Amino acid sequence: MNDDETESIDLVWIGLSFASCQKNAVSIITSPTASKRLQFGTEQLKTTLENDGYTVKVRNLNDAKHLSGKSILALEKGDPISLNLAKKYGFMLPDFNKKEGFYIGTKKNMTLMYGNDPTGALYGCLQLKDQVKRILLEFSANMTDAPEMVLRGTCIGVQKPYYLA
Repeated sequence: MNDDETESIDLVWIGLSFASCQKNAVSIITSPTASKRLQFGTEQLKTTLENDGYTVKVRNLNDAKHLSGKSILALEKGDPISLNLAKKYGFMLPDFNKKEGFYIGTKKNMTLMYGNDPTGALYGCLQLKDQVKRILLEFSANMTDAPEMVLRGTCIGVQKPYYLA
């Protein structure tokens, strides 16, 4: 092999490596005023994506002027920026007011997770985390979810009402 062939192979290898990196790059965008629950949810989602081989950047809305590649907008109701940003990317938010509810919508490379409150935003991030697939990162096209009972979580001792010695 001569030097020109080696250089061509190296350039092809670099190009393929760059293309594969771009395919696995994901941005998670949140508001600078995101609640602690939303921040926790985005960290959980980020960890799952990284464990599945994706390169993830969690970015602030102020740093995300021009989005490219796979992007997840993790927003919550009550944030003044959220509604405008959702409309900017063509998402029509459903009219629902259930506590702890969330909406997930996907258009091309953009996925919107919109929580009805901080707890709903957390549950929305956890739902996205459950939907992560190894090869193709495809999320629900449109879904809303909210609990029938708002009081959910662990309740230690109810399953065994008798005294444990």
